[in-house]
Amino acid sequence: MRRCYPLAHLLALCALLHRLILGGDFITEAGPTLALDLLPSSSGSGAPLVEVADQLGEGGVIPGDRLKTLDRLKETRKLRRVRQKVNHSERPTSISRPYSGLPGQHHIIHTIVNPEHPYQISTLPDPVEEVRAPQLSRKRKLLDFDLNFSPPPSPTHEVNIPPPVKHTSYNNSPHDVHTRSDPDDFWDMREPIPPGFIPMPSITRWSVVHPDLFIRYHSPFKARIDSFSNKYTLRMSVRRNEKMKNLPVYMVRCLDPSSETPRRLILPKIAQLRKSPANDGKVNPNKRAKKDRLQVPFTLGLLFGNLIKSILFSHGAFLKKIDCTVEEELSRHDALMSWLNELVFSNENRIPICGEITEIDFERLKDQGYNSAQKRLITYLQGQPEDAIFYTDLMTLALIGIWYKRELPHEWAERFLSSEKVFWLRMQEAIGEARQDRDWRAGQWIEKMYKGQPGDTTLGNFDLIELRRALQSKSNRRRPWSERRPWVVHKDNFKPSLVEREIIMAHQKVNKLVNTPPVGRAMSYVAGIQAALQYAIEKSTGKEVFLVRVVSPNGRTHPDGSLVTQLTNLLCGLRQYHQRLLNYLEHEEIPTIPNAHSKFLDWLSETILRPPEADQHFPLFGYLSKEIGDQKSLDQTIFNPIQHIVLLSLTKRRKKDHAASDLVSILGYWYKVIKPNYWNTHFKNEFNFGQFVVLSMIPYGKETLTQFVTSSVPIRSQLSKKPLSAEAQNARDRLRTRKKIKKN
Repeated sequence: MRRCYPLAHLLALCALLHRLILGGDFITEAGPTLALDLLPSSSGSGAPLVEVADQLGEGGVIPGDRLKTLDRLKETRKLRRVRQKVNHSERPTSISRPYSGLPGQHHIIHTIVNPEHPYQISTLPDPVEEVRAPQLSRKRKLLDFDLNFSPPPSPTHEVNIPPPVKHTSYNNSPHDVHTRSDPDDFWDMREPIPPGFIPMPSITRWSVVHPDLFIRYHSPFKARIDSFSNKYTLRMSVRRNEKMKNLPVYMVRCLDPSSETPRRLILPKIAQLRKSPANDGKVNPNKRAKKDRLQVPFTLGLLFGNLIKSILFSHGAFLKKIDCTVEEELSRHDALMSWLNELVFSNENRIPICGEITEIDFERLKDQGYNSAQKRLITYLQGQPEDAIFYTDLMTLALIGIWYKRELPHEWAERFLSSEKVFWLRMQEAIGEARQDRDWRAGQWIEKMYKGQPGDTTLGNFDLIELRRALQSKSNRRRPWSERRPWVVHKDNFKPSLVEREIIMAHQKVNKLVNTPPVGRAMSYVAGIQAALQYAIEKSTGKEVFLVRVVSPNGRTHPDGSLVTQLTNLLCGLRQYHQRLLNYLEHEEIPTIPNAHSKFLDWLSETILRPPEADQHFPLFGYLSKEIGDQKSLDQTIFNPIQHIVLLSLTKRRKKDHAASDLVSILGYWYKVIKPNYWNTHFKNEFNFGQFVVLSMIPYGKETLTQFVTSSVPIRSQLSKKPLSAEAQNARDRLRTRKKIKKN
């Protein structure tokens, strides 16, 4: 029978205890002051286990001299207290906290899991079930951008597709929906962006939208915003007590100026996004907080322009991928923009974002507040945060997704399988394909649809279609000459004359005669054309006038520098084409009009700057009295045909053949309308005039005249029959002989 050595067992137990202490696993209950009393203090709450384990002798007995040393150390510790450093990150902890709301005072354990030490020793007396927090993965920089600011999700590799969502009224919705602060959040894009989605850096930078399509939807937004700024006197700053809940929207109270009886209205105004204190440089905590500044209408117009441009491009790319027809694409764009317009301006059973609402309706709808789509728009219109890279792009796709979810639930279920993750990935795929196709742009089908817009199909009684047919007449080569050889305008040696300089600098001269309005002043847009009237005051008389402004496709005033450059190109091209035409007519011994180009410039300057029908047409670069501007309806009839074609050449991205036809059409219009006798004698119609211009651009002797004649009335019969030289006649005979030999 083996003998038992209790001292050996005690020694082994002490050695194990020594290892546990050195490893950082303490036999104590976790608490807020766990790391403070690792060594015994003056209270004598425990024995110095580390020192006792170190001083055990053979057989587990402490020698006498060591006991005296321990007694002296014990007295010393009564006078001073030692705090040791403990690395909390290396030691997992379990915090036990009773929850009084549950019966029986059950313990709920909140465990912080360290990925490097997944195993943990629990020393609680009773076996309880631990509720562990999910292990957080490293956040992907720039790719886990969540519009709802929710915590990043764990990586998923499969997309769970829920059943199609049906329209559910708020009164019939389940109980869990009623517990939400906003019932519209049920339809919002609430799920985080999937890990496979890669944000597109700034869609608005490289997206291309047809100008006519952009103006179709952006002009109504900007016009309504400007109308409110003209109607009411705006405040630039507000106090915080007028703020709408937790949103950057302030309710400004005012009286309706158009009502005969006093009627109080409330105007919702969006505040500008404040800069972070870290970027302000100096932060003074004792300084009084500044008032929030409101967004001006000019800034709101720019933000809406970027948003609409991004929506048209993204939505158009998706419709292109699913092979929508032109009519269906246009109807979907109309429906989406109409829904967006209602979110911003409608006050029927909702509070508008930009607009007006009566005080009674506001008190009735105050508790309802804004829905989720409106909250996203408010956040967007507040301004771009400093650290937001995909600000406009993700907001654009989120609004498109909400629209499909709410307005087209069957399309949402069919195209996106009722899954927000599928929506993000399919939109990314559609935009990526559209970006690779450099020739595609949203609304490019507009170029094939001629709606009879002045300057695009007709120029008064001048037929542009026949002129373009002549400029693109077929030769013996595959492509038209106008495509093989671009109509390049050389302006290296161009020195404008006095009349040309007057046209180029007309808008700058007008700016010196009036007090130009501040930036962001509301403008009255002319329907169907790129022009607007802007309020100003004449310096010499102090009268109120209207400035005639050229408007860019983005809805902003055309910059002065760009106008100077484009007008210079226009006049340089007119001089170059007209001079070549005159030289060709002289070469063919056809009489020309004396000082033809000087007379043409005088007529052009008068037609653009001082139209003869002053009571019908406005000056293109000038101003007029406010009374005349108020009486006239702002439509296309306030400009003459030449002003229309000049505006198109200044503001539209024209093709090569259309840019050339713009210049040639102005020359042809002058010959046909101002010089009808010369026109009827030598040109007769627009097609023949276009052929004369084409022949004048070809170096003499390179091409024969008959290669470009396709009409029933040949131009050769109208030209002077100039005899060929003997060498040319012999060369032609030799060429004909060779052709006959090859043919035989």
